[in-house]
Amino acid sequence: MPCSAKPCGGDLPLIYEGLVHLHVHSHYSLLYSPLTVEKIIRECRARGIAAMALTDRGNIQGAVSFSTEAARHGIKAIIGCEFTLRLDDGTSGPIVVLIRDESGYDSLLELLGACWSEGRQDISQNLISLRELCRSSRGLVLLTGGSRGPVDRLLGMGQKQRAIDLVGKVKEVFGSALYMEVTPFRQSGSCSIDQIRTFAADVDIPCVAAMDVVALDISQEGARSLLQSLESTSSMTSSGDDGSGINERILASFADARHFFEIHEIEATHQVASLCDFDIVDHFRQKGPHYPEMPGSSPEGSSERLEALCHAMLEKKFGQNQQAIERLESEISAIKSRHLSGYFLAVREITSFCHRESIALGPGRGSSAGSLVACLLGITRVDPLAHGLLFERFLNPGRKTLPDIDIDVCARERGRVVDYLISRFGRGQVFCVAAFDTFQGKSALRAALAHLSVGRQKIDALMSQISESDDILASAMELETEAFGIPQSVCGRAIEVARDLIGVNRNRTRHAAGIIIVPERSARLLPWMDSDGPGILQFDKESLEVLGIPKIDLLALKTLTLLQDTVQSLACEGVELDFNNLPAEDSQAIECVGAASRSGIFQLDSSWMDRPVSLFHPQCFHDIVLLLALIRPGPMKGNVFSDVVKARKSGQPLIDDDYPAAWHEILSESSGTIVFQEQVMELASRIGGFSLAEADNLRRVMSKKSQDGMESYEARFIQGAAGTGLNSERARELFTRMAHFAGYGFNKSHSVAYAFLTYATGWLKAHHFAHFAVAYMNSELGNHRKIEGMIRECRERGMEILPPDINRSGAVIEMLPDGRIIWGLGLIRNVGSGLAEAIVRRRSEAGAFRDLTSIMSFASIAGIQRTAMEALGNSGALDGFGPRARVLSELAAGYSSAGRWSPGVQMSIFDVPSPVKMDSGQTGVNSETVPCSAELARTQTEVLGFSVYISPLEEYSWFVRAASLRVNGRGVFPREGAFLSVLVFSERKIQAGQICRVEDLGGGLNLNLSGYSGEACDGVLYVEGRYMDNGGNAAIVASRVLPIEAAMSLPWVVDVDFSGEEIDDDTLAALRGLVAVSSGHSPLCVRVETGKYHTVIRAGHVPLSRETVQSLEELTGDVPRVHLARGSGVS
Repeated sequence: MPCSAKPCGGDLPLIYEGLVHLHVHSHYSLLYSPLTVEKIIRECRARGIAAMALTDRGNIQGAVSFSTEAARHGIKAIIGCEFTLRLDDGTSGPIVVLIRDESGYDSLLELLGACWSEGRQDISQNLISLRELCRSSRGLVLLTGGSRGPVDRLLGMGQKQRAIDLVGKVKEVFGSALYMEVTPFRQSGSCSIDQIRTFAADVDIPCVAAMDVVALDISQEGARSLLQSLESTSSMTSSGDDGSGINERILASFADARHFFEIHEIEATHQVASLCDFDIVDHFRQKGPHYPEMPGSSPEGSSERLEALCHAMLEKKFGQNQQAIERLESEISAIKSRHLSGYFLAVREITSFCHRESIALGPGRGSSAGSLVACLLGITRVDPLAHGLLFERFLNPGRKTLPDIDIDVCARERGRVVDYLISRFGRGQVFCVAAFDTFQGKSALRAALAHLSVGRQKIDALMSQISESDDILASAMELETEAFGIPQSVCGRAIEVARDLIGVNRNRTRHAAGIIIVPERSARLLPWMDSDGPGILQFDKESLEVLGIPKIDLLALKTLTLLQDTVQSLACEGVELDFNNLPAEDSQAIECVGAASRSGIFQLDSSWMDRPVSLFHPQCFHDIVLLLALIRPGPMKGNVFSDVVKARKSGQPLIDDDYPAAWHEILSESSGTIVFQEQVMELASRIGGFSLAEADNLRRVMSKKSQDGMESYEARFIQGAAGTGLNSERARELFTRMAHFAGYGFNKSHSVAYAFLTYATGWLKAHHFAHFAVAYMNSELGNHRKIEGMIRECRERGMEILPPDINRSGAVIEMLPDGRIIWGLGLIRNVGSGLAEAIVRRRSEAGAFRDLTSIMSFASIAGIQRTAMEALGNSGALDGFGPRARVLSELAAGYSSAGRWSPGVQMSIFDVPSPVKMDSGQTGVNSETVPCSAELARTQTEVLGFSVYISPLEEYSWFVRAASLRVNGRGVFPREGAFLSVLVFSERKIQAGQICRVEDLGGGLNLNLSGYSGEACDGVLYVEGRYMDNGGNAAIVASRVLPIEAAMSLPWVVDVDFSGEEIDDDTLAALRGLVAVSSGHSPLCVRVETGKYHTVIRAGHVPLSRETVQSLEELTGDVPRVHLARGSGVS
């Protein structure tokens, strides 16, 4: 039955063809729709849809990107939101509100505030009450929500009078802006469309068509179903959607809509669209600017204060330096023209607070390090004049985008800094920026396979074979998935679903560093999500950029924690240092930066840096600046790194002699190659006649490799170069070369700032290694690979690492007065910092524990859980009271007689079972048995994550060295798919089909046994296979695994190589003597040089053992000449 009520505004012209979609969900309705804003707008354009509304659940997070993208494609954007209206009796259902004008935006913000208010239950349902809806109705259009809405539900339950009463109350406040939403999608328990139309006529409300869109078309059913399954497992509440009817919830064209709706219902969508006249981007521009303002100060006052502070510091730092004076005037002029004085002063509040509170602060970050104003205000510590940095790279009059200043602070203290900002500016004016985790290639494929009931082990095995590439899904399509127990058809379907998921939001969070500080007038315009601490905005950083709101990135940097802890540790011994003012160009520091072992060296502390660092071999501070710019993916792949290395070795810059003098001068710091973005700007300025502001715009265009506007820039450059005497052909050649390298160029300001941190870590490590090592390991808790690397360095330097000791350890790793390093009690699994600090307090109050009885007495009083005591025993912390097995046995007996225990006081870090169970009367161990070193290492690994005892692999280091086995994290980084051999240790039995974590002499790596069919084994293992790099995590796809004993029994040839020099008679006699007293099965072959010829002497057979290899190494001197090769002989 048709609805007799006329749409609101019935005399307005129908300016939109077809159906205007008024109820559309994007992926900002988390785990509900797989539609990104870009997909929606693209399809609207393709289907001839001229206007639409975005109505996500309980948020307007996509409003800015939706409005911007829609405007770019000539589509009218209507901003709305879906809320769940809960009635007094508990009945609930979604309703939709659309913004008509500015007052409607204010009303929507009020509803969002109610929805996200403190103490509101069931946040995931986006609940509002009827009173809240009626109170905030001004400037809004209300749709009843369709088949899922409360009106439809009441009618479906046969409660027509209640539906009439509800509509009556709402109609009193919304009037003609109330519409009965008609949706073809009918949920179970809802009434029919005809009943809705009849009801609408009875209550005199116009009907309006809506598809309640969740997908583009039926092909996205798999992605939609997957998201719903994830929502049901992540939330205890229901969305009120039974998941049926996706056919009727698509972005329908007008032709499709005609099958579902009556024509006047479609016409009503046009009327609603005509009513809604609100542009969120224009609204913010009209209400701006939105820059921070100092409390009690006007924008004019902020500008005056900024200028006064800078001039005062200029006199102190630079005196009457004319270059500095002119630079400062230019920068202040640019800052004032953009109304950014308050922004700079707000950032200064952060750095000033850090200075006052002795919180470690970075020297600068990003392009802001090129600002003299930032340097004078103490925001950065980099002198831009001394390092040739350009302010225009950070801010210039022609720059359309907002600048942002990044601040690095000690990771441990970031929370304190944020709390200070809240107290300084006010809780309602400091916000965290929103961020979203999205599905990417591998995560999308994993989720799709799991949704299709593929087991986790099969998924892991398959994913290990997919290398990182531009198109993960294309790589997956090329695999024979049957080999992993996954039917090809299932994998094909998973790939289709995964394609719909890539780029879709899967989780909402806060930006790791981004905060904004806004004046009160701007704060009233912003939607937020959480009032706990600083509110989290609903807008992400891209949206804030469009709205003209500058953010500050306040980054928690572990390296600053490392530097601060090292300096504080030294201060306890009377050594006062400021890591920001260390002696310059220290040869030991620079040598440490370029060393083979670089644990703790900022930006260079990873195995894949081994080859670049060794090839580049930095010799001075500027080399570090250059190196940090070159070790990026772009310069490495684009051969910029290799070009610079070649030029450095040859001493000849890569510049033709007939290039302009300015080209030679500007690129002399980088061996004739463009490395820095600032170099592109200077070349454009000095050769092409561009201003530096114009040059920065050119750099931006070049870095994007976009042809838009490139021709006009090229013509301008050629014309300007003619003034320097260059002909057009050579000028065009220079421009092309600039454009090529600009895509790889790095921000020099950032590189200089971070080089100071790299140098500082190198200096402290070189001059105060022990203090640095302790601070580094404490800063990397949880990262076993990095801690193991530093332990290895300590041992190489002859330093002793002690296991935890209940009478000597603190809560964290510490250095003892004798220079040895001892592990912290708080780092033991199932112990944690709470119990560790309690133990330290008990020692300070009552002295050291005398025996196990005193320990058990303390455990009884403190109510320590049994698992914690087991962990202390297995970690070695109680070894001072006797053999470990006996101690564990006595603890078990003590627990059995101690009676009832209260919950422990500790904070558990890891939830893993103890490797030794102490059941009274059934200990299963001889109390006087002393475990072997391998057993000690195994049990300690269980509770620490690794062992401070010497690894069982150390016993075979001679074999690894002589057989040239690969060690993770050492030497040249292997290429993807390279065949190699490794020696690993596994405390548990490894089995075919598994992916497990094992240790080698370089740390941890993953072992993929999907293609292995041998027997289960553990201990020290010899592995052959192919190398894979799973996102920086080393992995070996094993084809052969043997226990070390079996590997040693393989045919190995002991090869002693004297090629390149003649062997003397004494050495040859010693070799023969070694063979004479040995008996073994491995052929000994000696390669010698006799004049022009190389000769292989088969000297007999020797045993394959540590003693044999060490004896041969002693005979051959320092140069490695002893090698093991597979085979029965040599050719």
